[in-house]
Parts: sequence; structure tokens; C-alpha cells
Amino acid sequence: MPLKFFSKSKGEEPSASPHTFLCLMFVNRSVQAALWKIEGEEIVDLSQSSLLSFEDDDDGLIKIDQALQELGPESENVNQVVFGFDPHWVNGDGLIKDRKAFIKRVTEDLGLQPVGFVVITDALTQQLISEESMTSAVMVYVQEDTVFIFLMQQGKLVDQLSVGRSDDIVQDIVEGLARFAKQLTGKDSYLPPKLLLASPVLSSAELDDAQQQITAYNWSENHSFMQTPVVESMLALDVLQAVVKQGGLAVAESKGLKGKHSEAADEVAAGAADFGFEDVDSPVDEGDNFAAPADKSAVTSFGVPIDEEKITDESSQLSNKTAQKMTNRSNKRKFKMPAIFGKIAAWYRHHPHKNAIRGGIIGGMVALLLLIIGWAAFAYQVVISVQLAEKVIAKDLEIVVDPNIASTNVERQILKGSLETLEVTDETTIETTGVTLVGDAAKGTVTIFNKTTAPKTFTAGTSLSTGSVAFTLDDEVTVASASSEESGGQAVTTFGQEEAAVTATGIGAEGNIGGGTKLTIANFATSTYEATAKETFSGGSSREVRVVDEEDLTDILQTLTDSLLDEAAKQFADKSGNGTYYVLTSSYDVVEENYSAEAGDETNQLGLALTLETSAVKYNSADIRPLLEEALKDEIPEGYALIEDEPELLTSPRDDATGSSTRVVLDANVKTKARPPIDQANVIDSILGLSLDEMVMRLADRPEIERASYVLRPGIAKWFTSKVPNNLDRVTLEISNEAN
Repeated sequence: MPLKFFSKSKGEEPSASPHTFLCLMFVNRSVQAALWKIEGEEIVDLSQSSLLSFEDDDDGLIKIDQALQELGPESENVNQVVFGFDPHWVNGDGLIKDRKAFIKRVTEDLGLQPVGFVVITDALTQQLISEESMTSAVMVYVQEDTVFIFLMQQGKLVDQLSVGRSDDIVQDIVEGLARFAKQLTGKDSYLPPKLLLASPVLSSAELDDAQQQITAYNWSENHSFMQTPVVESMLALDVLQAVVKQGGLAVAESKGLKGKHSEAADEVAAGAADFGFEDVDSPVDEGDNFAAPADKSAVTSFGVPIDEEKITDESSQLSNKTAQKMTNRSNKRKFKMPAIFGKIAAWYRHHPHKNAIRGGIIGGMVALLLLIIGWAAFAYQVVISVQLAEKVIAKDLEIVVDPNIASTNVERQILKGSLETLEVTDETTIETTGVTLVGDAAKGTVTIFNKTTAPKTFTAGTSLSTGSVAFTLDDEVTVASASSEESGGQAVTTFGQEEAAVTATGIGAEGNIGGGTKLTIANFATSTYEATAKETFSGGSSREVRVVDEEDLTDILQTLTDSLLDEAAKQFADKSGNGTYYVLTSSYDVVEENYSAEAGDETNQLGLALTLETSAVKYNSADIRPLLEEALKDEIPEGYALIEDEPELLTSPRDDATGSSTRVVLDANVKTKARPPIDQANVIDSILGLSLDEMVMRLADRPEIERASYVLRPGIAKWFTSKVPNNLDRVTLEISNEAN
């Protein structure tokens, strides 16, 4: 939106303190005030109010009055005010219509005299340029519902846009940069490595949080930044001070207190209507124009009532001064002819040969005109401006930065760097994934039967089993042999038997077998030895528990190592800037590692405290220049010369698959331009005597020329000639250095 940076009101009388002024900055439905003065060549900020929000115009007057009172008693006798307006408050014609009525009420009801206004975002960009004339940055200006993004390249505003504000400031900026990417081409498509966040509405804590979010985002990977941008911020007070300083410099210039301070000052223009009123020279009509308050008794100055008599006296004084100014201007318009011209006129009227005199005058004028035409037609000059056909040279490079070499090897594209180390420490916990059974083994008493004719001793640990459940003897036991007796004419055998305690070999309830259950002893056949559960066994139980698995130890170490390497990369990136860069290597050493548990330990969580010593390769961008020149020398066509601008260089470190190298490999893309040679004498000889149109086409057909234009000097010659002079001395050829 093309806007005047500063617009002043004309016909205003100075206040009681001609070098002290007020400033009212409006941001949406909020206002902030400041008191400042012009002191020599400087703008001195005296005091500021807090940022006060208001709901409607009536509430706005109250809050403005309150803000002015916060400036202190020194401000009570100051009535000249510079306004700082929200970008939404202005358009190409100045202050928008529905804001004019409000500003009109502000000046009338509070007795203020407007001397001009600045647009807040224009003041911010001009402030940055005034601090660094060749500044390059992406400025992000945040309001309650809108985010404005400005792209500045080498002290010039290249592009600007706005997006709706969401809860995610990073995504808002990403959306804006995506639009820039569609609009910008060529050199301007690369974003400068500085991102400035400014906001008059965010608190210091909110601004810090937004800055941290922006810093954490990987801008260089996802957008066309020349390198990882440095993120800076401006608080609300910084924004107000920028409005005060830039508005103050323009006021100082308009009042003759200071010379031109910037290009923006050249655009100072009368703009009383921008505030809702016309110049005092113009008739004051009804509508948007300022008029005297209907109820003078209601007028206040910073909350202090002004009596009606004082208002009447001041109004009368102002009317007298205005009338005097209008009289003076009227007198200046009256022109009194000198007496000599009257005498000459009378002499001519009474001269007997006045017709001859008139003819002589006319003839002389015609002769003079013919003389001028002849001079323009035969002595004119042609100044030709040509723009050479630049060739864009781009190349992908692989630059190795090695701290272990003695010196830079330009031919092999190896840059000597230096190694710096950094210790990083952190701890973390994870959920364990191992599962195992724990519990108790079943116990009980068995009766062992010996069916053989010899006693049998079973040692402790002898195995007994029933189905898949196994038990062992707790103690050694000896069982007597079987015996036979005659009873009723038949032999009756009685097995030897002995009770013994047994314990299940495994945990779990399956060991709680019932009384009378038969068990096999070791590998003996049941026809020789056998056991029977005397009663139901008890005590057998089991449950699953979480334990540390070997894989858990590996996972937590890898996770924490990756996190610490990311933190080290961030800390090294924060140190990068001003031509010095640090790139994290893949080499690191474990200084200390402490696990909270070992493999197999029963626990739900595993903790690890880890300290790593990381390393980064340090290098300077100036040291890369010889490598670039060497890499590009074969790409430049014969006879072409590099433009003296710095080549555009984008670099990104390549991942090292070995995981142990102390050097880094940079994938670099370099882009620059070269211009072809041109023989100026030959070019001029080829166009002498041609028609101007043919000359332009002839030049455009030459391979080394992109386009051509011309001007005739003096300009009047264009009415009398259409050819290039044949005289070599009357043709000038200029090489344009403007970008395509």
C-alpha cells in the first residue's frame, strides 16, 4: 500500500512549548502516549504511558485523556501532537473515513493541535534503515488479529504483505513466506539471515515465548533463507520510540529545526484532510472537517477543565491570527506594476510608428525562435543507456571443512576450520518393556512306596513328577523294603513306605496338586517305586511383572544421545553469526552415563542421566570466497566479468554416515552474475545516422545488449529531429548497472 511516510497539517499555530510535543499511537482499539522534544539534532523521549485498550469512541477519549495524564505535569502545557496510526487506520488517501470523525473529536475535546502522523510499520522500517542503511531483514509486525511481514534487502523495502493471526506464530510466518516465494524471483527470492519480531500488543513474556518458537523452527531447511536466521525482537516500548523518533525527525524538518533525515522526509506533504479537517486557508464546511466544539464548557485538557472565558479568549486570538494570515496572503497576491512599465506603455501608445515597432518585435521573436530551433536541430545530443545481457551462473559445490589440515586447499575445495568442544547434559526416563513371572513354588508331603525287596534311599533333590508338574525332595529319605506274609493260604505283600517333604521345581498354582495324586519318582517304573500326595499341596502362585530389557537400555541411550546432539547443534547455531559459523560434527564422547536399573531388574520405568562431549567445526564465510572463485572460473564465458556484488551462497551440512568424523561436508549452492564485454566505440559507430527507432532495434539485436533506451538533450530537440547525429562527439553511451 503506497502511503506517505509523514503527512503534516498546515496553517497551525505553535504551542507554548514550540520544541516539545506529544505523540499518540493507536493500535486497533488501544492507545499509548509519549512526551518528547527536539533538542539540537536529536529527538529526546521524555516519558511514556502504558498501552490502554478502549471499547468505543467515547471510551477512547477517556483512555486517551488517562494516557496523557500518565505523562506527568510537564505535558500539561503541550498541545502539539504527532499521531502514530495502525496500518488498518490508513489507506492510499490517508486516514480512513470512519477514523477521521474519532480523531476530530480527540483534537477538539482534548484541545490538541495535530502537526502530522506516521504509519507505525513505516516508522519501524525507516528506524531499521536509519540504524543500518544497508539492512537486510524479514520484519514480522504482530497485532491482535493480523501479522504484517516486510522483506527488506540492502536498505530497501522489497515486498510486504499481511496474514490473519492464529495461535501459532510460526505457521503465520510460514504462510507469509510462502506467498513471498510465489512473488519474488531472482536475487530477491533468497531471504536475509535476520528475522525481527515487533509488536506493540504482546507482553514481554508473550514476545519471549513467540521468539523461542520462531528460533526453534528450522527456517533454513524449509525456506530459502541464505543461512539460519538470527531472531531478534522489539518490545511495545521500542515500537513507540520508533514512532516518536521518525515522526519527530519529520516534524523537526518541517519546522526548519533539522535537515532532511531520510528519503521518507522528501515525501512530507500537506494532509490536513487526512485528520478529518481542511487547511485553515480553505473554507471549513460541515461533515468530516474539524469545527469548534458545540459545548465549549465540556472541553478538557488532559483531564483539567478549561473555563469558558479562557476558551473564548483563546478562540478569539486564534481567529485574529488566522484572519491576519489570510490578509497577508491576499496582499501577496496583489502585484503592483513598476512605473517604468507604465511609461513604456504610454510611449508606445502615442508613437507614430507603433506598427513598425510591433512588426520589429514580432520579427525579432520569430528570428529568436528560428535560432532556437536551428540550434536544437543541429547541436542536439543523444544519450543512450544500454543494459547488458547478464548471464546467471549457478553451481552446486561440495565444500569440506576440516580442522585437521594445515591450510586450505583451494583446488580440492577443502577449507581449514577449527574444532570447538561443548559438554551437554540431560536425563530422561522411559517405560520398561521386559515382562517376567515371579511368585512361589507349591509345597507338600508325599508318601513314597518301595515295592522292591530291598531298602531304598532317595537323596535330596530327587525328582518327582505328575504330568508336566515336577517336584524335588527337600531332604534325603530311606524307604524300607516290601514284605510278604501268608494269610489264609495266600501270600500278602506289604510295600515299604515313608513320608517326605517335596517342593515344586517351578512357581505357579499348577503345583498345588490334590491329595492322593500319584507321582513318578525319577526314572523308576511305578512297579518299583511310587509316591502319592498325602494331602493337597499349597503355596504355589505366580504373576507377571515389568522388568528392564536389554533393548530398553539401548533405546534410552539412543534417544537421549539424539536429544543431546540436537541441543548441542542449537547451542552452536546460537553462537553462529557475523560471518562466523559452527557446524556440529558427528563425533562425540560419552563423559558419564548413569542408569537407574540394570537388565532384569523389576521396575516400570528406566532412567538415564547422560553427559556427552560434542564437537563443532568453526569457519568464517570470508574464507570460503577463494574456493568459490576457483569453482566458478570455468563457468564464466570467455570475456565475461563477474559483477562485483557478493555471490549468493546457500550452505547446509551433510549427514556423516560414519558417525565418528571431526570434519564436516557442506552442500553449497552459489549463484552470481557475469556481464559480457562491450566495445563502446564499435557500438556507437554502428548507429551513427540511423533513425532513433532503428537505432533502438539495432542495439537490441546485439547479443551483448539486453535492452536500450535514449534521451535527447535538449528535450525540445525531439520535435525537430528523428535521427542519431553523424557526429561521434554528440553521442554518449552509458552502461546501466540496474538489475534485470
